[in-house]
Amino acid sequence: MVCYGTCDFSFRRLLGCARSKRTCLVLAARAKTITEILGSPDDMKFRSSMTLFDAVARTTVFSQAIHTFYVDGKDRATLAILANG
Repeated sequence: MVCYGTCDFSFRRLLGCARSKRTCLVLAARAKTITEILGSPDDMKFRSSMTLFDAVARTTVFSQAIHTFYVDGKDRATLAILANG
């Protein structure tokens, strides 16, 4: 898990290091399901957010969260919006 170091300037400007750090906190609870950690519908919102952040960030923490909590991968609806946007 990559949850250390500093964020590069472009990532900090777009999303902020805080998002990365919060994602690391969620990853630290990986023994539970994402629904147990966040509840519903926040578990679905988290997947969409991780998909979006992974598309624009230079860090792997968001893709790690996707692979840790969602066996079928990234949010397809978010990917479709990104592809058509």
